[in-house]
Amino acid sequence: MAKPEGLLPFKEFVNSIRSEKFSAFLARNLSGIKVANENAFTDMQAHILTLYENTEALHSFVDETDAVYDCIPAEQQPSLRGSQEGIPSAPDAPKYELARNSYHESPDSLIDSPLGLEW
Repeated sequence: MAKPEGLLPFKEFVNSIRSEKFSAFLARNLSGIKVANENAFTDMQAHILTLYENTEALHSFVDETDAVYDCIPAEQQPSLRGSQEGIPSAPDAPKYELARNSYHESPDSLIDSPLGLEW
């Protein structure tokens, strides 16, 4: 599968942040993001690199709104680093209900959806 146009592999994205220069950022900043000065830029750059330190995206994708999502293993999530609670377990999937309905007398048929068309 080819990567979508414009989607950098995660490591290349992190390296692009690491190598970004304040003057180049100012020159191409088309979105109007304001940075007070070069020291503020360097502080923000260091903060972002700290968040991405020791992380690896196992998969990345772009949704229909062009938002990029990187799938980072739970144990590498910045919000869990240093946590004494450990990694939470995923909840069990909800069970579906079995019921009899007007179309089938079988006790193992699914309940009719309340979202059906009404005439």
